Amino acid sequence: MTFPTPTPTPTPSQTQRPARPQITLAVVRREQLSPHLVRIVLGGDEFDAFQANDSTDKYVKIAFAAPGELPVTRTYTVREVDPVARTLSIDFVVHGDEGLAGPWAAAAEPGDLLTFAGPGAGYAPDPAADWHLFAGDQSVLPAIASALAACPALLAASRSWR
Repeated sequence: MTFPTPTPTPTPSQTQRPARPQITLAVVRREQLSPHLVRIVLGGDEFDAFQANDSTDKYVKIAFAAPGELPVTRTYTVREVDPVARTLSIDFVVHGDEGLAGPWAAAAEPGDLLTFAGPGAGYAPDPAADWHLFAGDQSVLPAIASALAACPALLAASRSWR
């Protein structure tokens, strides 16, 4: 009888994620998509530091800091990257004055700066799959929309199914 060889436990240096660049971009415009959903379009000199990848769940770690306080990080999915316009879009759910990111997005104006690290990613739908199931609340809509955009045949099928 043979037994499988145990897989060695990776050391911390083998499991560390690569460092992501810290990028600061300016608000180009704010779009009110619905009463509780705001799209922030960002651009600027550091756009080229954003290394887009083929994953549909590109995310960034945004640093929010109140004056005199340490930054707090929140993770957001990048809704769209436009290399021609040199912009990227991030959608924010706004629940009134609660939280950090929502109130910032609701009040954002062109020229405001946003600093983030990224992108990270890890998922892209298999375009050859017969079907996909995407579920979530409002905060996951950007990731679902990006995944659907990556599968045009899937979008056409879902429209014909309704």
